[in-house]
Amino acid sequence: MHLLVVNLKDRDEFHHVLHELNKEGLNGIVFASLSLHDVMHSDSVEAVPVFGFLSKITHRSFDTGHTLMMLVEPDRMEVAKTTVRDIVKDLTHKGVMFSIPVDYYEGL
Repeated sequence: MHLLVVNLKDRDEFHHVLHELNKEGLNGIVFASLSLHDVMHSDSVEAVPVFGFLSKITHRSFDTGHTLMMLVEPDRMEVAKTTVRDIVKDLTHKGVMFSIPVDYYEGL
């Protein structure tokens, strides 16, 4: 078993990837994510306690990315990776895809 992680900046490409992976019978967990670069280069001015803090929470000067994490059987990994590659074409400056071997899991 492998944990496949796909993170993309473009919302439309991400939704297209999800749709196509779902058609292949694959499923996973999706969440919004922020790059360290975006967070570190956002507003560096300290907020005023309480009211300033609330405005900082609601106003972000950076965009969220989109991350998919899914457990994939070894014989299905190539299908999953090819699906992502066919849609995104080139991940350079668009996101990242990687897998990690998983030796234990429960609940599928």
